[in-house]
Amino acid sequence: MVLRKFGVAICTLNQFALDFQGNLDRIIGSIDRSIELGATIRIGPELEVTGYGCEDAFYEIDTVHHSWQIIGEILKRDYKNILINIGMPVLKDSGLYNCMVVILNSKIVLIRPKNRLAINGNYRENRWFTAWGDGRNPSITWFELPSLVSTITGQKKVPFGDGAILEISNSSIDEFDLACSSSSIRIGYEICEELWQPDTQSSRLLGLNGCHLIVNVSGSYWELRKLDSAINHARSATEKSGGVYAYVNNLGCDGGGRLCCYGRSFIMENGSLLTMTTHSRETLFDEIEVKVAWIDPNIIQQYRLQKNIATRSFYVNGNRIQCNANQIPYENLNNDTTISNVNVIAIDGFNVLKKATKSTIQTQFNLHLSPEEEILRYCCLWLWDYLRRCIPGGIKGFVVPLSGGLDSCSVACIVYCLSSMLHHQIYERNNQTIIETLKPIFDAKSNDASTARDICHSILRCCYLQTQFSGSDSLDRAKTLAELIGAQFVSYNFSNLYKEIIETAPHNVKPKESDEVTLQQQNVQARLRMVLTYYMSECNRLVLATGNVDEALVGYLTKYDCSSADINPIGSISKNDLKRFVGFCKSIIPQSKDVLERIMVAIPSAELTGQEQKDEDDLGLTYDELSLFGKIRRGQYGTYGPYGMFTKIWDDRHVDYVQEVFSRYKCNSSSQYEIDPNLLAIKVKRFFTLYSRNRHKQTILTPALHTETYSPDDNRFDHRQFLFNTKWPWQFAQIDKLVQSILKLNKVGV
Repeated sequence: MVLRKFGVAICTLNQFALDFQGNLDRIIGSIDRSIELGATIRIGPELEVTGYGCEDAFYEIDTVHHSWQIIGEILKRDYKNILINIGMPVLKDSGLYNCMVVILNSKIVLIRPKNRLAINGNYRENRWFTAWGDGRNPSITWFELPSLVSTITGQKKVPFGDGAILEISNSSIDEFDLACSSSSIRIGYEICEELWQPDTQSSRLLGLNGCHLIVNVSGSYWELRKLDSAINHARSATEKSGGVYAYVNNLGCDGGGRLCCYGRSFIMENGSLLTMTTHSRETLFDEIEVKVAWIDPNIIQQYRLQKNIATRSFYVNGNRIQCNANQIPYENLNNDTTISNVNVIAIDGFNVLKKATKSTIQTQFNLHLSPEEEILRYCCLWLWDYLRRCIPGGIKGFVVPLSGGLDSCSVACIVYCLSSMLHHQIYERNNQTIIETLKPIFDAKSNDASTARDICHSILRCCYLQTQFSGSDSLDRAKTLAELIGAQFVSYNFSNLYKEIIETAPHNVKPKESDEVTLQQQNVQARLRMVLTYYMSECNRLVLATGNVDEALVGYLTKYDCSSADINPIGSISKNDLKRFVGFCKSIIPQSKDVLERIMVAIPSAELTGQEQKDEDDLGLTYDELSLFGKIRRGQYGTYGPYGMFTKIWDDRHVDYVQEVFSRYKCNSSSQYEIDPNLLAIKVKRFFTLYSRNRHKQTILTPALHTETYSPDDNRFDHRQFLFNTKWPWQFAQIDKLVQSILKLNKVGV
């Protein structure tokens, strides 16, 4: 007996929006690799032809036209005996659809449009795309192919819709093979968002229609602590109904700027993970990664038998159309043939099962990454995608205004981690793509960059910009860290320049005392740092901002100071997560333990006044409180305004996540209420006063990598007005009434 299986190839690609030639090359490379590995089914990510991040370029009919040209180039290559699934936009009846095009033997078998559009978070798919129904009443119709494609395939019309599964006959199975008891292999389709919906099709496709395989092409972006969501959904679906789920995701920053897709495409069988791409640092910078899992349909059948999972075959046996893989599909059908009730496309002449020369061995995958490891991987990937695409325009690396504080030092650590990953790619994997990309900066073949420190020296310049108000400790921390990671380091004292401005420029605000540094004068220092940083970039380095999400929330920054830069890798990461990341780097940066510990314990300070200036004193809030308030304003704990935030925290005052932040403010031990409601009201009011007063600053924040659901990024994620009544008279009055009610009810002294 010869055992036969079908090989499913998942292809994680790092595509670039509107880079049609580059995208085509990567698609073709992945198809060729899939064939080399013996696969009979190839699956790529969502909108891989155009890149996911085209945004308003989807309005341009050019985008659709070029997409069909790419499909034409793939069809001309005449691939045989492999079912190719490709994501692209398709225009039908003046509606643009996010689709998967299914190709077999240089013919189009099906165009499957997305029926649930992603419109939450950073997604705005309904701005450009039309949903094909709502997924609850699947339908199918004819689609007339554009002439540039029909002249290649000889086809005029193909099925279009979400109402059909593919059924591939097992015509090559001999009588001694167990698979001969199975008449066919069934394949169903989902596209990205459909996986996440509560009434997802997965159970219907697997459980009712008896599909062996579900294909899901996706464009899912990274957020901290959310990497396992897709895996958990697919595991649940396949555990309940049996079968295989192939999830294929984009990788990297493809043009949208603020997002980084996390890859991690996977194949799940009966609740068990078979294979996954980009699950390690080693392959994160690969533009093409292909993994193949070999699926035995008997294992699926056995699982369903043992679990007593009965499919409802009458759902799929009644209405079907034939598609012969060796002929022009549907040529014998009358163009007027109604196919709205078709729920099966039966494919003959394609032997999806092959002799099993290979087997898929389940591997231990590093699924549960720490937040620190996530920051390392995806911040580095995001920076690399920016850098490599800017190098042809003359960019030589990055410049960071290194203050010696936690935020700017964490950015420098990220660039060192990037350098370490590049070193591995160049000197251990001999990655020719990366070697060629970096040639304008340094020639790896001449051994100019034999260590990670050498690479960091080539791509990173750090500048410490000081005045008479800067501390010697911060300078020492900055200089020591820069030397350890190998970065170029420049220190410049611009006290004379600052003094010249404040003494000669006309102004109306005078210091009350001779030694007082006014806010106006602090802003001059901050903005001069931005100007000097750009000057030191020599117009050929990307300037990296160093502001965190907590400070952005309340506007604790000067407009157009060092918060203004080209890109910001930490702009939506909290101060607490950055502190943990810097601690994590002690095991990555040699001999860094001492300086990184000094950086972690240093009291955050803007160092603009020469006094004992502390950020938390200026804010009137701790960074722990800022992080908590951010997650309650919009994040993992809900979406609340001032009154709602107060009540949420008060109601959860005994819960750990609140206790961890407010434990320092506990009332006397005789009280059963650990938090003083008056103090809580003051803190909440302070947060919303700062937020609304400085909301305008969020409209000009440097483009930052999105990492948190409480990011205040005005450009994509957090759409709110920027003009507020900063006194919040009604809302704050309601908080005051509630506080009085609490005090009266519990007899707590005012």
